[in-house]
Amino acid sequence: MNSPQTKKTLTNAAIVVAVLGVVFGAYWMFFRSDPALEGASSAEDVVRTVVVAEEVSRTIRDLQTLKTSVAESVALFGTPAFKDLEDFSQVVSEEPIGRSNPFTPTEWKIKKEAENEAIKKASKGGSSVVTGA
Repeated sequence: MNSPQTKKTLTNAAIVVAVLGVVFGAYWMFFRSDPALEGASSAEDVVRTVVVAEEVSRTIRDLQTLKTSVAESVALFGTPAFKDLEDFSQVVSEEPIGRSNPFTPTEWKIKKEAENEAIKKASKGGSSVVTGA
């Protein structure tokens, strides 16, 4: 039994037995059923099921309420009061967007500064100046 072939066979058999032992141990460790945990798990499952059922029922009620609300809103568009409404909207003409130099003061700001300067000069000189917009 000291032949190299026998040693190789025994080594392979020992490796296979060791691997099978590790696989069986892992399976037993992760997939075993503990009777104490089964009862708690079942009670927790029942509670979760009840909570989920209540949430589903609430969601269904909300969807039914939404469906009714949408139907009532759509019915509003068919009423004579809605059909008799007139459109008073006005067309807005196209205007240029932006300025060539965004850092320059705007026209209204230049006018306002000129008015303020005129008011300051008038108050220093004692005369009254009337500015128009």
